[in-house]
Amino acid sequence: MNSMRGLRVDQFCSLCSEEYDSEKCIPKVLNCGHTFCLNCISELVIFIEACPTCNESVVEPISNFPTNLALIEVEDPEKTLEDLELKWKKLGEFIKEERQRFNKVFEIMKNSKETLNSCLETVNELDDLQVEDPCELYNKVKEVENKIRDVEFTLYSCYKPYFKADFSLKSIPDKEDFVNKIIVEILRGKRVYAFNSEWYNDDVFWAKLSYDDGKLFIHSATSDLPKMPSLFVPHTDLKNCLNLKNFRTFIDIAGNQLVCNTITSSPLSYNFLKFCSGEDGKSFKGLTCEIKHISDKHQDVISFKIDKLNYNADQGYDVLDSLPTKIEFNSENKLQIKMWKDKCEIIKNLELSCSEESESDGVVVASATTSAESFDHLSTEGGTCVEDCGLIILLASEQ
Repeated sequence: MNSMRGLRVDQFCSLCSEEYDSEKCIPKVLNCGHTFCLNCISELVIFIEACPTCNESVVEPISNFPTNLALIEVEDPEKTLEDLELKWKKLGEFIKEERQRFNKVFEIMKNSKETLNSCLETVNELDDLQVEDPCELYNKVKEVENKIRDVEFTLYSCYKPYFKADFSLKSIPDKEDFVNKIIVEILRGKRVYAFNSEWYNDDVFWAKLSYDDGKLFIHSATSDLPKMPSLFVPHTDLKNCLNLKNFRTFIDIAGNQLVCNTITSSPLSYNFLKFCSGEDGKSFKGLTCEIKHISDKHQDVISFKIDKLNYNADQGYDVLDSLPTKIEFNSENKLQIKMWKDKCEIIKNLELSCSEESESDGVVVASATTSAESFDHLSTEGGTCVEDCGLIILLASEQ
C-alpha cells in the first residue's frame, strides 16, 4: 500500500484504472480537455465516438491527440534498474534460444544435404530423359516435390515459438470483447491473421483480417506465411463468434463485391462456407468465372467449377444449426447462389423461381446483394476471376 501514497486520482485512467506511464498506458488529451489512456481512446474512436465525461464528439485521428506529460510519473531509479535487469535476463534467454534454433537448423541442413543432392540429380536426369509415359514423369516430379516439401517443413518447424495465438477465447472469453480486441489492434496498424490449426500441423492456412465500416473481414486463407511481425488468433475462435445476426460472407469479382446476407443450413452450404474461407486450402479466390445471360429465364449467371469437398459436421460452423433451411425470396432479394458438388453459380433473377430443389438441380445456399445492375460489365478478355472472398463479422451496431 505504501507505493500508492502520494499518487493523485488523475494519475490513473478513469476508464481502465491503469496508472499512466510512458509506454503501456500513455495519457492522451481529447479536444474537450479530458484525459484517458491511448488504449481506451482507441476503443472510444471505434464505438462511441464521444468523450465519456462530457459527451463531446471525438472525430480527430488518434495521432493528433497530445500526450499529457504532466501525468507521467518520473521513473524511480531503483525501479528502472530492476526493469533493465529483467530485460537483460530476457535478452540472454532469447539469445540462447536463437543459438539453439540455429544449431538445429544447421543440423537439419546437414542431414538434408543428401536428400537435396538426390533431388537435383533426378531433375538433371529428367532434362536429358525422353519420357514417353506421362505417369512416369508425373511420379518422378511428385517424388522430388515431396522430398523438398519434407525438408522445407522440417526447417519451418524450427520456428514454432514464433507462431502461436497472441490472444484467443481462452484469454478473452467474451466473444464480443474478443472481436473488439482484434479490431482495436488492426486500427493501431497491426497485421492480424487467423490460422486454422496448430501451426506445426502439416497443412496450415493463414487468413488476413481487416476492418472497414463496422465489419471485420476474414479474408480467404492461403498457405503463404504472413509477414512478421504479425498477431495471430485461432480461426476456430472466430468461427465460434459467428451467430445468426452477425454472420455474412463475401465474394469479390472484378471489383464488385457480393455480400451474402442469408445462408441456408445444408451440407452444400457448409462447402460454400469452406470455399469462402479457404481454410482447407481450396477457395473461390483465383477461380475463373464464365458469365452468361439466359434470355428465356431472364437471368444473369456467373458460373465456375470447384473441387469437391466432403461435408464434415465436426469441423466447426455451429452457426449452421441456427440458419434457415430455405431462403424466403422477396422483391429486393433476387441474387441466388447455387451449389453443386463440383460447381457454383451466382444467379441474378429477374423472375424468381419457386421450384423444389435437389442436388442434381443445385441447392440455393445463400442470397446476396450487389451494386451491379447486371453481370455483363464484369466480363474481361482474359477471363473474369474471383479476386477475394471470405467471411464477415458485423459489429453489434451494424446488425
